[in-house]
Amino acid sequence: MLFSHKNHKSRRILERQKRRWLSFGIAGLVILSAAVYLYGGQFRVYLLMDKGRTYLQQGNLDQALLKFNQVLELHANHPQAIDAIGLVYLTQGDLIRAEIKYEQAIKLGLKPNRRFNHAKLGDMYLARGLYAPAELEFRHSLDLTPRDAGLRLGHALALHALGRVSDSIDEYRQTLALDPDIKLAQTQLNQARQELERGFIYYIFDRAHSPLARFSILRQGSGQRYYPLLQYAAHMVGYKSDEHGSTGLEKALAPYLPGNAVTLTINADWQRAADRALGWRKGSLVALNPKTGEILAIVNHPSFNPNRIDEDWDKIIKNKNSPLKNRATEGLYEPGSIFKIITASAAHETNLDLKRIFPVNCTGGIRYGANTFWCWKRHGRVDSLQAALDTSCNVGMAEVGFALGPDRMYEYANKFGFGAPLTFPFKSELLEWSFPIATSTAPIAKDTRFDQAEFACGLGAGTNISPLHAAMLAASIANQGRMMAPYFIKEIRNIRGEILAEGAPQLLRTPIAPETAAQVKAYMIDTVKHGIAQRAQVDGFTVAGKTGTTGDSAHGLNGWFICFAPAENPQVAVAIYAEKEGTGMDVASPIAHSFLSDVLTK
Repeated sequence: MLFSHKNHKSRRILERQKRRWLSFGIAGLVILSAAVYLYGGQFRVYLLMDKGRTYLQQGNLDQALLKFNQVLELHANHPQAIDAIGLVYLTQGDLIRAEIKYEQAIKLGLKPNRRFNHAKLGDMYLARGLYAPAELEFRHSLDLTPRDAGLRLGHALALHALGRVSDSIDEYRQTLALDPDIKLAQTQLNQARQELERGFIYYIFDRAHSPLARFSILRQGSGQRYYPLLQYAAHMVGYKSDEHGSTGLEKALAPYLPGNAVTLTINADWQRAADRALGWRKGSLVALNPKTGEILAIVNHPSFNPNRIDEDWDKIIKNKNSPLKNRATEGLYEPGSIFKIITASAAHETNLDLKRIFPVNCTGGIRYGANTFWCWKRHGRVDSLQAALDTSCNVGMAEVGFALGPDRMYEYANKFGFGAPLTFPFKSELLEWSFPIATSTAPIAKDTRFDQAEFACGLGAGTNISPLHAAMLAASIANQGRMMAPYFIKEIRNIRGEILAEGAPQLLRTPIAPETAAQVKAYMIDTVKHGIAQRAQVDGFTVAGKTGTTGDSAHGLNGWFICFAPAENPQVAVAIYAEKEGTGMDVASPIAHSFLSDVLTK
């Protein structure tokens, strides 16, 4: 019995030990499970945040937002996730919601971290000339690191560019208090003080750095902007109105104005000279540097005063002559005889046997089927291509067109840029913009003799050109057959003086060989010296040009003139379009004389 009692007692001890170890085991499993849950959740948060950042860097904002919201499902007040959502909103351009999220993250204890470097992002926006997001990023960074002189300077620069000059002065002072050796802060502080004293900042300039637009730091609304050149550069500089939107550069560069300094290739004095030359006439004048493609002047009539856009709005939009239209770049018009430059170029480039064409007898018109193809007068015997250009004889040039054939004529129209969209190019990896330019057109099908005759003379439905492109035709002859891309932005600099974008000469196409261009130039010189463009002559300079006239007496004649000078070493190529103002000989060529006399003799 003694043995049996001891054995029973041992079993009870073992059972108690088993229950105790089982309790310890269950408790351990509970603790282990809790640890796995807690640390596993943190690991998942880490993975989601990392994945969200990757999506954000790739520009996949929807997926980035999804990942950061999934973090908030695990951790409702995760400051980094809330901060990251603010960054998504900022990238989307919603600065208001971004600011709300940033403030929320700060209140929840956000600390500086390597995952999202707001200071680096602020500097990126500053370098790109986008100051509203830069200001928010630097301000947010200062909430995290308030005594950083570099962040304070970045914030000051962003405020300065946004026109908040008084605030920027305070920030420049605080920057220098933290680090007196930052020279940029002192330079910008001095500039900001000057701007505050005069009450405005300049932001668009001509090639000589004369101001074309300024921004008031004392007013609010539409009255903040003022355009010193008034109507003389209204179509290119444009306007910005709270009530009526924006046009020109004010529209094309809207995200970058007025905080950046934009320097144009145009010359303010030449703008005024072009306006004087056009006088009261409706139309357009474009002047280019044929060697570089720089636009030196571009004026349209009628124009408008951009400083009175709100006050004059009703009068402007009711004007049937469309003062807001940029005829030079957006208008497309029948080219008429200025197109004969292309016909003559094609004839020489293809070695056409002109002796088999000329002489031609011009009786003032010729019948092709049911249609009569008219010349502007009876020229009688036209002995050569030079004579046909000097007199602008349609019948003679039609014969050249027949000899070339419709396919060759269409080919050379394309070589000179018809049908090819135009843009204003400049070098920039940081800035995006667009400016409306109409595409000149030439019809493909020219089956009948009448249609072919019209096409050779730049007439008929489907053949249209802008005044800008017309100036490029003249410039390509002046530049030995090389057509340069036109541009009118010389450079854009950000608040730190760094170049955001710059214009540079760019070869667009080479429609003809230098030898052909030299021959056509000789034709154009003779047309001004001895032909119907004599009224374009300028004392002391050799002018090469070609007139053109379209329309009819009943509805109004449209005068064209394209030219360049001095012909020996061309410095300027010009196109003039006088809409329903008269012929190229009587109206457009005298306008050229007035303009060239003004700009070449100074």
